[in-house]
Amino acid sequence: MGLSYSREHRLSNSDIPDFFVDGVAIEVKVRGSLDVHLRQLKRYAEYEAVTGTILIMPKGTGMPDTISGKPAALITLWRNRL
Repeated sequence: MGLSYSREHRLSNSDIPDFFVDGVAIEVKVRGSLDVHLRQLKRYAEYEAVTGTILIMPKGTGMPDTISGKPAALITLWRNRL
């Protein structure tokens, strides 16, 4: 059983997540503020085809558990060093 996925999946002319895996819109960011990226994920979550969202970025905190009633997650790539 494999996963259904696509890269640069077109939800609309202006809403194009980096990846779309079994209904989950995945956005990968190298820089920028979490607030700006959350607004983008909120737009994605408004689509019926989207069942959840994932944001992947170097670091960040404060991601909500849901966006527009759909599961949301933040994956950070860098660990804080003490």
